[in-house]
Order: sequence, then C-alpha cells, then structure tokens
Amino acid sequence: MTKRFIRAFETGQIRLRLLESKDLPTTLAWRNQDRVRMNLITSRTLTLEEHGSWFGSYASKDDDFVFLFSERQERSRPVGQVSLYCIDWSRKTAEFGRLMIGEERALHKGLATAAARAIVNLAFRRFRLEKLSLEVYESNKAAIAIYQKIGFGTSSVTGGLVRMALQADPYFRSTRSTP
Repeated sequence: MTKRFIRAFETGQIRLRLLESKDLPTTLAWRNQDRVRMNLITSRTLTLEEHGSWFGSYASKDDDFVFLFSERQERSRPVGQVSLYCIDWSRKTAEFGRLMIGEERALHKGLATAAARAIVNLAFRRFRLEKLSLEVYESNKAAIAIYQKIGFGTSSVTGGLVRMALQADPYFRSTRSTP
C-alpha cells in the first residue's frame, strides 16, 4: 500500500510536515539523546542503519505518519516530532505518540502542546478517526501534562505505564476540514 500524501500545514505558532529520508540523521540524533531516550519504550541507542531500516518500512505504510514540526517563522529548522501510527481505518482508531522536542532551544515554548493539538485535529477532522490512545511512562510528568491539556484521559496505570485515550467529540465527527 502507498502512504497517502499529506501536505505541510501551519497552525498557530507551528508548521508541520511529514518525515522525509533527508531528516533521518536529525531525528536519530534527537531520539538518541539521553533526555529523550529515557522516555521511550525502546530506550536503547539506535544506529543510523537501524533507523534507516525502520524508515524503509515506514515509507510504504499508510497507517503510520511521523510529522516534524518547526516554529512558523523558522520553517526550515524542525525542532521536534509527533506521530499517528497503528491506524485502523475501519475501526477509526490510532495510537498517538512519538512526541519529542529534539532541539533544546525549543523546550518550554509550548511547541509540543501546539503540535499535539494539531495532530489531534488532523486525526479527528481529516482522517475522521474517532479514538486515539497512547502509552506514556508515569514518570514522564511533562508529557502527561501535555496530553491532559489537550483532552486525553487516563484509562489505566500498570507497572509504571499510563494508558490514556481521547474520543472525538460530536463536533469533530460532524465536521471535516483539512489543516
């Protein structure tokens, strides 16, 4: 199956676009930072070969979308990423995650929250999904705060892992706009 094309879009203070092969060295460097890795389920350091192999599979999947985001005024300098993946088009569900700020200069500016909101809107409005879920370590208080701020509620907590979900409200289900 071919991955559907999603045009880059801007909303509020950020610009989002799909991950491209040219971004792999940058996203690998972000992902391998200790402050980022410690919050990932697969927390070991990855090689460029492993990252490239993952991308080879990702590039043809229509159920996995990684977006890079940047500050609107610095469109060509991405600072982080966020994803929708494991999309079940028939059940209208997806996993939300892989949210990270890779550039330290971008921390504490509200960019992760803005990117998360933009992807939730994309999921519910353009993709017409009805439910998003995620898993986050209980110790990742900053991420949990973002997720709660944009409407995710806690479903369960087991072994230090918090499962959260967000249902589309009737407004999202009845409208369709493209970001």
